[in-house]
Amino acid sequence: MNTQVLDSDTKLFSEIRRKAHSIEPQKIQLDEILVVSKESKLEYDERRLKISRGEILAQYQEQGLSVERILGSHQRQQESLVSLARILSKDQIINRNDLSYEKINQAKLVIALGGDNHFQYVAQFMEKGFLVGVNSDPQLSEGALTYYNSDQFEQILKAAIAGEYLIEEWTRLEAKLSDGRKIRCSGDFFIGELERPNMSRHLLEYQGTVEEQKGSGLLITTGANSTGWYHSENSFVYPEGHIFSKTSQSAAFVLTSPYRGKIVSAKMIFGEIKQGEKITVTSLNDSAGVISADSLVKIDLKMGTKLEISIAEQPLKILILT
Repeated sequence: MNTQVLDSDTKLFSEIRRKAHSIEPQKIQLDEILVVSKESKLEYDERRLKISRGEILAQYQEQGLSVERILGSHQRQQESLVSLARILSKDQIINRNDLSYEKINQAKLVIALGGDNHFQYVAQFMEKGFLVGVNSDPQLSEGALTYYNSDQFEQILKAAIAGEYLIEEWTRLEAKLSDGRKIRCSGDFFIGELERPNMSRHLLEYQGTVEEQKGSGLLITTGANSTGWYHSENSFVYPEGHIFSKTSQSAAFVLTSPYRGKIVSAKMIFGEIKQGEKITVTSLNDSAGVISADSLVKIDLKMGTKLEISIAEQPLKILILT
């Protein structure tokens, strides 16, 4: 493992976090704040399997899972909720299963309490207002998007009420389908076959050139996910990594596992999309084509469906403590 690369990534990531794209301070009342929590694995499995806690713990043991690890994570997440419940009213703390566009857009500040995946789930609903990510279990969650921990709740709330904070505008992507539908993401789009072992096929139009491509699918990312899936897939292009700012008015794409044959051999396997530009992708998948937003929202693609991907007009506004 190249420790110099890791050190470089860490320094760059820290620098990215410090840079605020714009400042829009306003005082937020306590009752204008909404917390969206997630279920712990234990709660999720209890609800999904409809069995008692004792039964699910016994099942974990049979599966060779660490019961202590799962219970510890559950306890830490519960403690995060308890600390918030001392400050906010019950109707200001909801589970993601009860989330709706109406509820979230009535709030001026939304706190996503969970991990990075949960943060992106909540971001799917954001049309206005500010969002802040709080990591409910820093011991097990990477926290690339959730900058704060539950012991900083009071600091976040005080800053919001006083209007003493910064706002970062994180770039989002939008895909327009030829059938009129639209889909948006704050992290990345994946276009390919639903089943990854199946060969993915598409036409890519980029900077005036059209090319037929085969591979494991096309990944298009914002800076927010340049440390995630994209970072893992682009090593053949960027051996030392390619991390860019969440506020960068650009996106990047890479063809994952590109196929190189005698008839089809992709050349445009990576590139950049700037503000005002777009790429066009026509799905040629003949099994179960799909476009996935943040690995959360999926739309089936028929063969021949055309997509135009560009920088979304409306960024995601993230509250940052000063």
